[in-house]
Amino acid sequence: MKTINMRIITLSVFLVLYISLLQAQDSTQIVIFPDQLHELRSGSFVKNSLDRSKYFTTMGTLTGTRYTDSQWEIMKPTRSLGPHLSKIDKNYEDDELIKDKVKEVTQNQISFLQEGFKSNQDFKWAIAGISRTYPSWMRKSGDVYDAVKNEYFELAALQVNAWLDELELNNVPLPTWYTVQNEPKQSWDITDIGEFHKVMANAIQKKHKDVQVFGPCWAWTFPGKDLVVWQKFYADFISATQNALSGYDLHTYSKGYWAYDSINYKGNRNNMTKKQNHPSLFKGMYNGNSAVYDFGTLESQLNMVQAVQNTLYGGGPKPIIISEYGRQSISPQFGPWENDFKFFLYMTTVIRQMMLYMDQPEVQLAVPFILSHSDFGYAPNRGQAVYNLENDPNNKKHSITPFLQFYEYFKDVKGERLYYEEKTTQKTFSNYEVLRDGQFIYLVAHYGKTIGEFSLNLDVTLDGLDTDNITGMGIKRLKWEGEYPEPHNNKNFDGNLVIDSEYQSLTTLNNIIIDGEETVIIKIETESSIKPTSKVLEEAFYANGYLNKVPKNTPHNVQFNLTEAPKNAQRCFVDIGLSMKEGMKDSPAFNFNGQYLGKILDYQHTRGITYYNAVERVELPVSLLRQGKNTLILTFGENVSDNDIYVVSAKLIIQTKQ
Repeated sequence: MKTINMRIITLSVFLVLYISLLQAQDSTQIVIFPDQLHELRSGSFVKNSLDRSKYFTTMGTLTGTRYTDSQWEIMKPTRSLGPHLSKIDKNYEDDELIKDKVKEVTQNQISFLQEGFKSNQDFKWAIAGISRTYPSWMRKSGDVYDAVKNEYFELAALQVNAWLDELELNNVPLPTWYTVQNEPKQSWDITDIGEFHKVMANAIQKKHKDVQVFGPCWAWTFPGKDLVVWQKFYADFISATQNALSGYDLHTYSKGYWAYDSINYKGNRNNMTKKQNHPSLFKGMYNGNSAVYDFGTLESQLNMVQAVQNTLYGGGPKPIIISEYGRQSISPQFGPWENDFKFFLYMTTVIRQMMLYMDQPEVQLAVPFILSHSDFGYAPNRGQAVYNLENDPNNKKHSITPFLQFYEYFKDVKGERLYYEEKTTQKTFSNYEVLRDGQFIYLVAHYGKTIGEFSLNLDVTLDGLDTDNITGMGIKRLKWEGEYPEPHNNKNFDGNLVIDSEYQSLTTLNNIIIDGEETVIIKIETESSIKPTSKVLEEAFYANGYLNKVPKNTPHNVQFNLTEAPKNAQRCFVDIGLSMKEGMKDSPAFNFNGQYLGKILDYQHTRGITYYNAVERVELPVSLLRQGKNTLILTFGENVSDNDIYVVSAKLIIQTKQ
């Protein structure tokens, strides 16, 4: 009997351990302060509410010709390509002749825009030049077929200005953001492309001051070995433009390599050594995937761009737009997608990146690569589209994809930002937004860890709010239930995409379980709208210096210059961008303004990330802040990493209560 009991106990322990290994659980608490507003500030950029028009967008233009219903208010097409001026032949090289020719070749384009914008005069939109914006005789050939020849820089600017003139004459709102070239070829000489952007920016802004000129929106600029890609395509490019651009345009696609076929859409053979055995990007970054932006590298890139700008030119940060982002290496590239799981994969990356952009004051626009509708002649059944249309320009019949539900799911996400704090003992790789809209408080939470292997136990606390003042609580979920397809194009499997259209009632805000890669929206209704009593301001200050390789055991100085002594500062953080293969095995030592703080960086979550490049936030003693120079000294000991160590950027965050 004793032996049997011991076996039962042993078996029970084994089962508990086995279940815990199958699905590990994180725990966290979100404390919301309903009467405290939250403002994020960086230089002249401020975010204290959520402007839906910056994030809930689609690819396309308001041409008004093929739209099928009134849903566009929750997902307006905001970014397009053009203008198409390639029909201008070399006989019109003369300045005055080319203006007349622009009018002729864009007549149809302008009429489409007139129709779309006639009831949207205040709508902000973005457009990026393409190879067809510049006639072939202006451009080089071969690998850089989109590169404008240096002798035609001025003429190319004149051409685009003539098109902007036509928009004005025809009562079409000018684009808020004009990007000089969409995804230029990386073989284009950096000095030349920088000069081209400078000429275009100076010419356009001289004549059309309300049009902001951006660049470079390169494709596939992951950091690269020794960060050489970021050095060339951002630091060197920003230097070459000589501060002429209004701001910077980025394309930020992660690559999955799970739904990845041996032959790509062009008929070329893919490098199958990159293929992943699991769909999770979180798991992939620990398994050799160098193309994951979602869990830190994206924030590192955004901060790096501002660090370069600050170091080279000063004067504060510049605006950023993300004119394309999403998830690539989901086969087939142009669709159709065989199952809803592929839509789910794309949605998870869009959610993670979108929620980061919401928290970046400098980001003025973020457009996921989700087409408002598939294009005639160009992937009529594309996966990344809200509507799939018939491959016939005169046929408006359409089918709906899960992306319509995706946009509808977030329709309540708006309002003023509320201050909140996450209290946890470990990094959960989660994203949060807390908003107040009248008497409703919304918490948006996304848990990024591996689907099917992790879950998050979330407790929500409303500080200072009596439970009697809460009149209702509900939750909506966007998640995957059941098994995922194996292989990726399987149509018959026991799993489905869940996107709740209505809130399910909650009886408590404790022990809310969120599965891996799930997104929830928690809605809390109060008896009446709560009046704010204070505001928590978080202000960012960038240090000079970027992409620095740091020798081990050698103090690395980072300096922040504060023109004024911080008043009413209650907390202080530093956001350090770090890069090294395989992550950290130990914390660097911190010294701030002469006081040794020790090894205070939580590094455990970085261990084993193959191409670790991320931003880590470390709290510093607020009492050590001073007016003028504030010096942070980092020392990386031998045990931190066996590989080269880089400090990508540094940003001081000062939190004050007003």
